[in-house]
Amino acid sequence: MTESKNAAIAYGVWISGQGWLRNPKNPNVIFADTSNAVAQSAAFLYGDGARVTPIDDELIALEPTFLERDTARARERHAKTWRGKLARLRGLLR
Repeated sequence: MTESKNAAIAYGVWISGQGWLRNPKNPNVIFADTSNAVAQSAAFLYGDGARVTPIDDELIALEPTFLERDTARARERHAKTWRGKLARLRGLLR
């Protein structure tokens, strides 16, 4: 990470359940731009599940941790949805 106080902020695109937006031909290259507008456009073009966030080397290194949390949250949402559906079904069967 740059120590300069005048360093530009880089924006990356996080894709829920997949990680940082990467170059499909070279997965070691992660998309980042100093223009928030360019990053927003990339996220929009990717579609659902993509969001823009400031990015640096430390956040890139935390990708596995973020993916674990995304997966856990997705499982919780899925379980909550099915619990709600089962509760409604039980109510209809009474």
